[in-house]
Amino acid sequence: MQVSMNQFENWKSALQGHSNVTYNSYPKVNHLLSSYDGLSIGQEYAEPSNVSKAIIDDIAKWVLK
Repeated sequence: MQVSMNQFENWKSALQGHSNVTYNSYPKVNHLLSSYDGLSIGQEYAEPSNVSKAIIDDIAKWVLK
């Protein structure tokens, strides 16, 4: 895990009341936005990967909103 759920919740608390904020959590995605099943320690960055389809779909929905 590269960003803990505690940190995620802290962002939500800090931005509480802001109606122009969207929160999404992707537990099996690393900082390259690619799906990764395991503890991300950076070694997987040397392997070719694609951005997670779930993230692409969420960004498309957000842009079209």
